[in-house]
Amino acid sequence: MWGLWLFSALAHAEGHADDRIQCGSGKPDAAIVACTKIIRDERLEEFERATALKNRAFHYQEAGDLDEAITDYTAVLARPEQRRVQAKTYVNRGLMYSRKGAIAPALADFTKAAELDPKLDSAYINRASLLMKQGDSEGAIADLDRAIQLDPKAVAVYLSRASVYAHRGDYARAAIYFDPRLTAAYNNRGSAFLSNSDWDAAIADFTKSLTIDPAQYEAYYNRAQAFAAKHEPERARADRARAIQLNPELATRP
Repeated sequence: MWGLWLFSALAHAEGHADDRIQCGSGKPDAAIVACTKIIRDERLEEFERATALKNRAFHYQEAGDLDEAITDYTAVLARPEQRRVQAKTYVNRGLMYSRKGAIAPALADFTKAAELDPKLDSAYINRASLLMKQGDSEGAIADLDRAIQLDPKAVAVYLSRASVYAHRGDYARAAIYFDPRLTAAYNNRGSAFLSNSDWDAAIADFTKSLTIDPAQYEAYYNRAQAFAAKHEPERARADRARAIQLNPELATRP
């Protein structure tokens, strides 16, 4: 998703100085008004009005006005733009369609974005999310694989791919090795081992997570389950008690 676009230093100085500031960085309501003034002023250069249109689309998006955002993104796509700009616009419009529950046009937009810019990882990540919701785990994994190729350090994408594997019952492949500095990664992999009844591996990962951050109440709670499954009730009770101490809301969990 792109953010706000900057106005060129060559833009006319008269008439819209405050509007340019508001349109470029203001709060959504004021920014939308300012951007609209620029868009409607036919005396201005086309590139400046196009920049205001892109920014207004983003402000509508931030304000949660999905229909207006879609309208503006569609207008942006009707203009001659660089392929990468068009690709990002398709991703943004696809996100709006997705939020509206319009899955088919959202998928079409993410696909078009990937065609225009095969290196745009957000196109694959967002399409994978929709494919997973439709039950197409193979398609989702293929898209996440592509996103990881583009950004091998994107830990969130590894976690998403692990979740897809776990959802389809492929726990061995879900147990991916993550960056050892990330407690959430160890907790997630431990959960995958737990679901696969590999108690020792699960305990090892939960313990590693707690070594890095002893305040991880979810890791204590999950390790308690693993200890209970191994018929070690005292260690299970101790971990559960510690988890509840850190987060009293866990007391209501079974």
